[in-house]
Amino acid sequence: MKIQIIEGKAYKNGEILKDGYYELVQERRTSNQNRALHLWFSLVSDEANEKGLTLNELFTKPQNMRITPEALKMLFKEYAKRMYSKDSTTKLTKQEINILIEVFEQVYAERLDCTIPF
Repeated sequence: MKIQIIEGKAYKNGEILKDGYYELVQERRTSNQNRALHLWFSLVSDEANEKGLTLNELFTKPQNMRITPEALKMLFKEYAKRMYSKDSTTKLTKQEINILIEVFEQVYAERLDCTIPF
């Protein structure tokens, strides 16, 4: 459902909308994004574990935990909370999740020296 604004008037499907306030609602992350994200967590954790890395490389306080997809998801959610004040990835927009993935890629590339692009 797209709304066009032309010369101050709002149109939907070629018909002019009544005057009023309209809220812009951004699309949430897709199920494809979610599935890809979980696959990516698995690939990153596999590479990190092959290198013998632990979560100590990602945290300032030592954690002495193996890097698992679940641990990466927990960390990803923490980034989402800090960046967007959202406690669930289901509440992220497509744009927010894409930005968050870029940030997360940069962090794990720098700290874990892993090179698995999303």
